[in-house]
Amino acid sequence: MVDNRNNPIPNRGGIGGKAGFGSTQFGQEQGFIATPDEALNLACNQHDICYQTCGSSQQVCDERLKNAMLEVCNNAYPTKDCPHVNSPLTCGEYLDERGSCLAWVEIFNWGLRNYGDIVFNERQEQYCYGNECCSE
Repeated sequence: MVDNRNNPIPNRGGIGGKAGFGSTQFGQEQGFIATPDEALNLACNQHDICYQTCGSSQQVCDERLKNAMLEVCNNAYPTKDCPHVNSPLTCGEYLDERGSCLAWVEIFNWGLRNYGDIVFNERQEQYCYGNECCSE
């Protein structure tokens, strides 16, 4: 698997962990991880860890996710204009993929604002039950 954290490489993926059809990997399925340090340094993976951390703030977790996703998009598509050098994409493709990436950030953000509390509360209960930090 290509490490897309700092310099995303176009892979024309689907929605599963990627923003539309662009070069933006937001997360990757890892299965069970024993410690937070084992989570991949990808936006969605780190968001999952944040939700599972006792006493974390949903608002802070969600804001970090949005910022991390925007960083992925901005790294993959650093200019609002067509690229002039070293791009395998045509101008139209570049602008479409950049727009798609940013649109997925907003879609994820909308979903978290409207439905994230359900999952956040569930994760806090699952991971913090009986833990002193959550029983105050």
